[in-house]
Amino acid sequence: MNAWMALMRYHSSRLENRISEEGDISSLEDQDRETWSKELIQNGNSFLSKSIGEFEMGEFQIQALIVWNHTLEDSIEKWERMLDLYNKLLSIRFNPIVIMNRAYVLSKCGRDEEAIQELNQKIEDKNNYQFHLIIANIYKNQNFQLAKSHFELAISLCPSSSGKKSIQKKLNEFLNKK
Repeated sequence: MNAWMALMRYHSSRLENRISEEGDISSLEDQDRETWSKELIQNGNSFLSKSIGEFEMGEFQIQALIVWNHTLEDSIEKWERMLDLYNKLLSIRFNPIVIMNRAYVLSKCGRDEEAIQELNQKIEDKNNYQFHLIIANIYKNQNFQLAKSHFELAISLCPSSSGKKSIQKKLNEFLNKK
């Protein structure tokens, strides 16, 4: 129960940042961590501390630890810790969302090719906009054309107009950098 409470506090701490002033969905990368609720993060830390040692590490505790890591400054150690946590989570819950999030973390660890290979091997439904969005983000610094085509596929497959708008904005930012 404490791990679940921690997870909810961490997610709630950034709730106001999930939608931009323009009404676009803000990805975790685009959010200003300084505006996250420090009180909710501290409250989450308290619940997470209480959860340590309660039981064998379970799904909610692993998820809470992953989200807690997002409250920290970026570092290779942070991403490697998260990769270890995603490996543990995959042993409990093998599903496409966990696989895609793990691939993103693999990329943050500098293992882009491994991340793309894993996505292509383990994700059966290639008609998922999130699949293409993650691949586009991995290819952004490597292969302009592949990144662009995956952004475009993500837009075409996204079911919501706000999601399409957010992905289009990312694509435009990407195109303007080149």
